[in-house]
Amino acid sequence: MSLPSLAAGLAVAALLSLDRRAFMQTMLGRPLVTGALVGAALSEPAAGLTLGLWTELLWLWRLNSGGYYTPNTPLALSAVLIALLAEGAPGPADPRARLVLGFALIPILAHLLIHLDSLLRRRAGERSRRLRERLLSLEAGGPEGVEEARRAAPASFRREALLGIPETLLASVAFLAAAVPCVMGLAALLAALLPSHFWKPVAAFAPYAPAAGLLGIASSLSRPSLPPYLLGALAALLALALLRSAGIWPLL
Repeated sequence: MSLPSLAAGLAVAALLSLDRRAFMQTMLGRPLVTGALVGAALSEPAAGLTLGLWTELLWLWRLNSGGYYTPNTPLALSAVLIALLAEGAPGPADPRARLVLGFALIPILAHLLIHLDSLLRRRAGERSRRLRERLLSLEAGGPEGVEEARRAAPASFRREALLGIPETLLASVAFLAAAVPCVMGLAALLAALLPSHFWKPVAAFAPYAPAAGLLGIASSLSRPSLPPYLLGALAALLALALLRSAGIWPLL
């Protein structure tokens, strides 16, 4: 496996994980963008974009709102891409079967990441609580304390937000360091145990993989409010059609 390619994929994936931080929501962490960028870092841009499109459609109708947070699919997608697309990575010989295998593993990894995201949110909440307590103690000192707290609050909250950056990066790198070898080992085991003819119907599923996400979107149409990212679904479908018509990814 090419070490520079692996390092580039890990670095891009870790940086994109910052998109889930409240102060840095750029939408670069969407699966569609993550797949393209991590795939490009691994010198497999078409395969990365394809798996990113499938994953985008799979979770497009689930959005962060209120107390609900979507699973960290971009980081799960990154782990699968690095494990299955890096040079010399183990797995089925047919690249279509490799993508379908990765697509099946992404929801499992994403739901495991719910626990990691919950831990990071709890730690961020504890830092905010301690900061508010310090500001309230200043305000209890009278008018001068209130003025001091007012001046200190903006810088204090910015510093608190910045403290989450290295924590998020370290947590993302730790997850990738654990998940990538596990996915590689599983892919190698399945490739060794299952005969080659088993992977033919798996590979044949590749053109129909986007339908899994479309079913989720269709089920959400019966709700009172449409998902705000419904136009994103159309954009993803358009990108999928363009890839196929241009022959950029002939497996579609």
